[in-house]
Amino acid sequence: MIFGKPICALNLSVAFDHVVCQLLSLSALLAPGADSNHTLCGIGLNALMYHIDDAGIVDRPLDLGADVNEARSRGETSLHFASSEAVVKLILPRRPDLRTKNLNGQTVSDKARQARREEVARSIERGLSR
Repeated sequence: MIFGKPICALNLSVAFDHVVCQLLSLSALLAPGADSNHTLCGIGLNALMYHIDDAGIVDRPLDLGADVNEARSRGETSLHFASSEAVVKLILPRRPDLRTKNLNGQTVSDKARQARREEVARSIERGLSR
Protein backbone atom coordinates (compact mmCIF):
# COMPACT_ATOMS: atom_id res chain seq x y z
CA MET A 1 0.00 0.00 0.00
CA ILE A 2 1.08 3.54 -0.75
CA PHE A 3 -0.69 6.44 0.91
CA GLY A 4 -3.23 3.97 2.25
CA LYS A 5 -4.20 2.70 -1.20
CA PRO A 6 -3.62 -0.75 -2.67
CA ILE A 7 -1.01 -1.03 -5.40
CA CYS A 8 -1.66 -2.90 -8.59
CA ALA A 9 1.38 -4.30 -10.43
CA LEU A 10 -0.07 -3.04 -13.72
CA ASN A 11 -0.41 0.50 -12.37
CA LEU A 12 3.19 0.41 -11.16
CA SER A 13 4.34 -0.86 -14.54
CA VAL A 14 2.46 1.89 -16.40
CA ALA A 15 3.80 4.55 -14.03
CA PHE A 16 7.34 3.22 -14.39
CA ASP A 17 7.06 3.16 -18.21
CA HIS A 18 5.83 6.76 -18.14
CA VAL A 19 8.76 7.91 -15.99
CA VAL A 20 11.27 6.06 -18.17
CA CYS A 21 9.78 7.56 -21.34
CA GLN A 22 9.83 11.02 -19.78
CA LEU A 23 13.50 10.68 -18.83
CA LEU A 24 14.43 9.36 -22.28
CA SER A 25 12.54 12.21 -23.89
CA LEU A 26 14.22 14.87 -21.79
CA SER A 27 17.69 13.41 -22.32
CA ALA A 28 17.06 13.23 -26.07
CA LEU A 29 16.03 16.89 -26.11
CA LEU A 30 19.20 17.91 -24.31
CA ALA A 31 21.54 15.90 -26.55
CA PRO A 32 23.58 17.72 -29.19
CA GLY A 33 21.81 17.51 -32.56
CA ALA A 34 18.54 16.50 -30.91
CA ASP A 35 15.68 15.63 -33.27
CA SER A 36 12.50 17.05 -31.79
CA ASN A 37 10.33 15.30 -34.38
CA HIS A 38 11.51 11.81 -33.41
CA THR A 39 8.69 9.59 -32.16
CA LEU A 40 9.16 8.66 -28.51
CA CYS A 41 8.92 5.30 -26.79
CA GLY A 42 6.78 3.74 -29.49
CA ILE A 43 3.73 5.76 -28.40
CA GLY A 44 3.39 7.83 -31.56
CA LEU A 45 4.16 11.16 -29.94
CA ASN A 46 7.03 13.51 -30.68
CA ALA A 47 8.68 15.56 -27.92
CA LEU A 48 6.36 18.51 -28.46
CA MET A 49 3.25 16.34 -28.10
CA TYR A 50 4.64 14.42 -25.15
CA HIS A 51 5.50 17.55 -23.16
CA ILE A 52 2.55 19.65 -24.35
CA ASP A 53 1.37 20.30 -20.79
CA ASP A 54 4.65 21.81 -19.63
CA ALA A 55 5.32 25.34 -20.91
CA GLY A 56 8.78 25.14 -19.33
CA ILE A 57 9.76 22.24 -21.60
CA VAL A 58 7.70 22.93 -24.73
CA ASP A 59 10.00 25.74 -25.78
CA ARG A 60 12.93 23.31 -26.19
CA PRO A 61 11.39 21.16 -28.96
CA LEU A 62 10.07 24.35 -30.57
CA ASP A 63 13.57 25.87 -30.53
CA LEU A 64 14.88 22.66 -32.10
CA GLY A 65 12.41 23.06 -34.96
CA ALA A 66 9.59 20.75 -33.90
CA ASP A 67 6.95 20.47 -36.62
CA VAL A 68 3.86 22.02 -35.02
CA ASN A 69 1.71 20.53 -37.78
CA GLU A 70 2.95 16.95 -37.42
CA ALA A 71 -0.03 14.71 -36.82
CA ARG A 72 -0.15 11.35 -35.10
CA SER A 73 -2.14 8.43 -36.48
CA ARG A 74 -5.49 9.83 -35.32
CA GLY A 75 -4.80 13.12 -37.13
CA GLU A 76 -4.12 15.07 -33.95
CA THR A 77 -1.41 17.71 -33.82
CA SER A 78 0.26 18.98 -30.67
CA LEU A 79 -2.39 21.69 -30.29
CA HIS A 80 -5.12 19.05 -30.12
CA PHE A 81 -3.51 18.08 -26.79
CA ALA A 82 -2.72 21.57 -25.47
CA SER A 83 -4.18 22.15 -22.03
CA SER A 84 -2.88 25.60 -21.16
CA GLU A 85 -3.10 29.03 -22.70
CA ALA A 86 0.62 29.52 -21.97
CA VAL A 87 1.53 26.59 -24.23
CA VAL A 88 -0.79 27.79 -26.99
CA LYS A 89 0.91 31.21 -26.86
CA LEU A 90 4.29 29.50 -27.34
CA ILE A 91 3.07 27.51 -30.34
CA LEU A 92 1.03 30.15 -32.19
CA PRO A 93 4.05 32.17 -33.44
CA ARG A 94 5.25 28.96 -35.18
CA ARG A 95 2.22 29.26 -37.51
CA PRO A 96 0.38 26.00 -36.86
CA ASP A 97 -2.53 25.06 -39.09
CA LEU A 98 -5.39 25.80 -36.69
CA ARG A 99 -7.99 24.31 -39.04
CA THR A 100 -6.48 20.80 -38.99
CA LYS A 101 -9.07 18.19 -38.07
CA ASN A 102 -8.50 14.87 -36.34
CA LEU A 103 -10.18 11.64 -37.47
CA ASN A 104 -13.28 12.63 -35.48
CA GLY A 105 -13.54 15.85 -37.51
CA GLN A 106 -12.51 18.06 -34.59
CA THR A 107 -10.37 21.15 -35.03
CA VAL A 108 -7.96 22.06 -32.25
CA SER A 109 -10.49 24.49 -30.75
CA ASP A 110 -13.27 21.85 -30.98
CA LYS A 111 -11.07 19.38 -29.09
CA ALA A 112 -10.23 22.00 -26.43
CA ARG A 113 -13.92 22.72 -25.91
CA GLN A 114 -14.73 19.01 -25.65
CA ALA A 115 -12.11 18.76 -22.89
CA ARG A 116 -13.63 21.83 -21.18
CA ARG A 117 -10.56 23.98 -21.81
CA GLU A 118 -12.44 27.10 -22.85
CA GLU A 119 -9.48 29.47 -22.34
CA VAL A 120 -7.37 27.31 -24.67
CA ALA A 121 -10.14 27.32 -27.30
CA ARG A 122 -10.40 31.11 -27.10
CA SER A 123 -6.60 31.51 -27.48
CA ILE A 124 -6.67 29.28 -30.56
CA GLU A 125 -9.57 31.21 -32.05
CA ARG A 126 -7.73 34.50 -31.46
CA GLY A 127 -4.88 32.93 -33.43
CA LEU A 128 -7.28 32.16 -36.28
CA SER A 129 -8.30 35.81 -36.51
CA ARG A 130 -4.70 36.99 -37.06
